[in-house]
Amino acid sequence: FLIILFQSLSSYFSHRFVAMGLKELVEKLPEVEAFKEIQTELDKNPNEDDLIASGLGRALAKHIKANEQLDECGAILKTLSVRSKRYVDHLLSARMVPAMKSSDFDKWSDDVKTSFGAALREFSLANPVDSYQGYELVVRILLEGPPDAQFEAAAALQALAYTHSLKESIIDSPQLGEILAVVETTEDMKVCRALTASLNNLSVGSNQTRLDAKMFIKGVLATIVFAMNNIEDGDVLKNVYCFTRNITLAEEDIKVYLCERGSQAICKALQHESGPVREHAGGLIRNLGTNGPQSNKRKTDMIDAGVMPVLVNLLKVDQHPGARLQGSYALWNLSNSSLGARTILNAGLVPDILSIFEKVSWNEMINGEIYKSKLVGVLCCLSANAGEDGCAELREYGLQNHLHPLMMSKDPKQQPINAACGLANLVGHLENHPLLKADTTIFKMICDCIEATRRGEAYHGAYYSEWGLIRNLANMSVSDSNKPLLKKTESVECACKGFRVGQKYIKLEECIAKLISNMSFSYNLEADFKIDVMSVVRDIESKSSSEAAKNYAKVALFQQKQRAEKPEERLKRQETTAVDGRKTHVLISFQEKSSDIAGTIRKHLEENGIDCYFEQGEGSLDAMATAVEEATAVVMCISSDYKESAPCRSEGEFAFNLKKPLIAVCVEKGYAPDGWLASILGDTSVIDATSEDDQSKAFAAVLEQVNEHCVPTSTEVTKTETREAVPTTKSSVTFQAPTTTTFVPQQSQQQQGNGQVAAELMFMPQLLTSFLTHLEQVRESITSKVDSKLGELDAKMRDLETRVRDLEKK
Repeated sequence: FLIILFQSLSSYFSHRFVAMGLKELVEKLPEVEAFKEIQTELDKNPNEDDLIASGLGRALAKHIKANEQLDECGAILKTLSVRSKRYVDHLLSARMVPAMKSSDFDKWSDDVKTSFGAALREFSLANPVDSYQGYELVVRILLEGPPDAQFEAAAALQALAYTHSLKESIIDSPQLGEILAVVETTEDMKVCRALTASLNNLSVGSNQTRLDAKMFIKGVLATIVFAMNNIEDGDVLKNVYCFTRNITLAEEDIKVYLCERGSQAICKALQHESGPVREHAGGLIRNLGTNGPQSNKRKTDMIDAGVMPVLVNLLKVDQHPGARLQGSYALWNLSNSSLGARTILNAGLVPDILSIFEKVSWNEMINGEIYKSKLVGVLCCLSANAGEDGCAELREYGLQNHLHPLMMSKDPKQQPINAACGLANLVGHLENHPLLKADTTIFKMICDCIEATRRGEAYHGAYYSEWGLIRNLANMSVSDSNKPLLKKTESVECACKGFRVGQKYIKLEECIAKLISNMSFSYNLEADFKIDVMSVVRDIESKSSSEAAKNYAKVALFQQKQRAEKPEERLKRQETTAVDGRKTHVLISFQEKSSDIAGTIRKHLEENGIDCYFEQGEGSLDAMATAVEEATAVVMCISSDYKESAPCRSEGEFAFNLKKPLIAVCVEKGYAPDGWLASILGDTSVIDATSEDDQSKAFAAVLEQVNEHCVPTSTEVTKTETREAVPTTKSSVTFQAPTTTTFVPQQSQQQQGNGQVAAELMFMPQLLTSFLTHLEQVRESITSKVDSKLGELDAKMRDLETRVRDLEKK
């Protein structure tokens, strides 16, 4: 007990003696010897209570303000500022910062600037709000101090910029421009690192406070782009790319600015020796590749900078996990564009991507995320944006065989909905594809995802666009083999649920119209669905601002009209046309991509006296119907695009139902008729016009078949100028009135001679006319009987089709 009591009393009196000693030394200030003795006592780490009681802080503030012994004051202050937050608060309460600001800066030595800079750094770390009163002094030290002082000032700014309540004040301050100038001019990388870290701190959360836009206006982004293009230091670039990731979360103008001025630097950063730089550069590309008003321009700028092969190589060989994760996100977003997908295909990168995908395990986690799921996104975006030619290439690589197991797994971590969307684009339009045949999985999954999207919910951990999902259904509705599956899963009802024209995206109207249009070829829109599909179609046709959507709706309405018309009425109308003696022609049917070769066929036929109906511009399906009815034959320029075009199908099937002779000309290398086109052509021989070397032979073959059905009228043809109009959609085919042709009859010259011979010759035309009239009557009688029989057969076929559909329903 006595020992403990003795120790306690000793400690008490020791502290009292120390406090009394410090206080006595403080009273001797500003003597130089007193400063030395105080430094000696401080090295013994005295109690903070004793320090506070000694009044040292207030004394230092007094002498600093009076410019007395500044070097000694600075050394002591630097030692005191690192003790604790409590003592820093004591120094701030002693008005240390106002004292430093009142001091004559011109009398400060380099050591004083460094010491005061270090103190301000510690003040800012411990209590940034109260320390902000020294902000202007910090900037002045940054501008006019020696390198060590500049670093201390930059570190102080880094601490101040981290404080949320101070960010706007710093950005609005007139000193911001001076700070940015130092970033661009300093050769001291320690200073540059601290300053770029300060700017990065300012950017954190800036998208939520609109400070991102303010920093853009104030020129911060210009300085950041300067650093991207001119500085190689890894730590500086890490700060710079962290800044850009934070500032590109919202503002479209900022994203465009970075793409225009920094795309080459970003591509270079992907190859930097520092893993964090590569990681954050990939993260920036991820942000720049997101959707927005100018997303296509942004993606184009980045792709043109050459980032696609660099990203694929990064995924292939980079050992930094974060770089691979952000690189996969970046590749995912950029491949979600036609240019991105085409660039990957043209560069031959698909095998590398598939190889990377196969080697990665589903158990590989990076920063808590499943790495392989991002690669699934890349594969699906490729199939969604590659176009038909690109999808054909992807099928050759076997991409569908990678996606199908993912869809069937129904495991959210394997992105089954993404795989389903990828398959829909890749093989959904193909007839009787084995991966989709008689399987409703893909249709049900997409419909479930549509419903979740409408509720604002995530599906398999991600959010999707309604129109993009319905686009997949529309693409799959091109294939007749998919139509029963779409019908069974009530996909049309799901797509049209709650739909109103003008309520959402125009793209949604186009996708719904395309879906209904394709389904109209196999089903009665008035009777075969559980919702009022006809109202949706009429609404689109009358109110939509999209010409593509209107064209699809017109096709659906035309199909419904034809479905309601009886075969005998159609045949009767044809007979009326023949009796009225209306001008007939050969109709050339084509999809817009084949307009050039179709035009060449037209020219060849007209040069040989064949009158052609050739539509290149806007018109109506009723005009098309009239043109088909009056045609003696139909030349079909077939291709995969022709087969998938709803207007082309309307025209082709209408001609087939009218028993018009069909002359098939293939204009796409390697294409063989499938689906509905194969059904109506049957055993019809197809003329190959895909080889430029043999096109003259192909045209001659077309003329030969046309001549079997149409007698040339004259080679003296006056052609009217065709209206020029650009079709509104890829698969839209429109119609106009037939080209007018003027015929010049040849006048016979009667020779002077014997009167009797002349009289006999006068009766010859009458006899010939009578004979020809009789032949025409016989032909019409035979044709009428044949057509009547064909009409009966057609009616029986319709009845049989109705029974088959009834059986399917049962």
